[in-house]
Amino acid sequence: MIGANLGLPPLKSAKGELGNGGRCFSPQGKTNGWLSRLLILIVGGMLLRISLPTARANELSSAQTQYHVEGSLAYFVEGNPIPKFTREFQLTVSNSDWDIRVEPDTNSPDEGKLTDYFDVVHLGDTIYYYTSMGNIPPSAGVANNGTAVVNNGDVPLEKGSFSSFIWLGLASSYYFQGSTNREIQPIWSGRDIMNTRVKAHWELFDTLPFLPKQVTYYRNGNGLPPAFKGGWKAAELRVLSETNIGNLEIPVEYTYEQFRPKTDATGVDDLETNLVVRVVAQSVRLLSAGVMSPLTHGRTLIEEERFSKAPELSVEYTSTNNRLPDAPLKSVVEQHEKLVAISEITHPESPTNNWKAKTIVILFFILSAVVFVMLVQKNKQNK
Repeated sequence: MIGANLGLPPLKSAKGELGNGGRCFSPQGKTNGWLSRLLILIVGGMLLRISLPTARANELSSAQTQYHVEGSLAYFVEGNPIPKFTREFQLTVSNSDWDIRVEPDTNSPDEGKLTDYFDVVHLGDTIYYYTSMGNIPPSAGVANNGTAVVNNGDVPLEKGSFSSFIWLGLASSYYFQGSTNREIQPIWSGRDIMNTRVKAHWELFDTLPFLPKQVTYYRNGNGLPPAFKGGWKAAELRVLSETNIGNLEIPVEYTYEQFRPKTDATGVDDLETNLVVRVVAQSVRLLSAGVMSPLTHGRTLIEEERFSKAPELSVEYTSTNNRLPDAPLKSVVEQHEKLVAISEITHPESPTNNWKAKTIVILFFILSAVVFVMLVQKNKQNK
């Protein structure tokens, strides 16, 4: 193991700058030399802009980026300088997979007393959300020792663990390398958030694992004053300090700030802070270990959503196995197929059945038109 004690100020990696290049001479004089240099800068900048993301993605995919981070996050609301609560976390990253364990603040009155810890794991194309309630006393009236939700995705949904804020700053490398159209999935909660994409701008570190040093999310201005029609800044991540460990550059401290328009807003900059999450890493070390699906204990209520068709029709079941399943159980898949069949009968307006309804309507109008034309022709013949 190679470790870094972060009690000292973090090391800053040297940033390369463009040096003074050789002058470009031309028989035509200084004007052509100036134009030549300008052309070189423009073409060079275009090539750099195109090749840099590809080079980073290739370097990331060929490297072994495995590390472990331990730290804390503080949650602030409504501009209050005192955190609503503080939570400890442990993060393990193994290339594109990661495991985030978050422990609630037992001293805070705003934290639930039954939750032992949250474990959010990304493995392949699956994300596991496990909440352990520990050894619950019979007097609590709770039948299960834990709950779990399992779905497909790359961005963790915010389900109360606050793991999404840890992921964004410390484990999102592969997601940003695969995002090229400047539209990404936000980390705030919302309806159909898994299928939601928003405009964003981000800047990544120049060193593996190419984590973000700054991310800005934008929202559209629907329902807001005309000044917001072009979109407005909804949230922003800013890295305050970072450290080097081996060949990796890892943020040590960063903030995520979420905004909302003021009640009397007239311009796109009339925003106020809704919430702030401050993440601080106490230790970072290199690690040679993979990631596995979460371990469970006792009785777990599982909500399965890993279905290619109608994943919103989830299936719940209980399990006493000590690990969440790598794939949906056969019995669960069969139950989901029954739910889909029932939905197609009882909810013909659902997305699954829209094409059927549209086809029937189109056929009806075509048949009506044919009958109408035939009746008109028959009337003409009778006359």
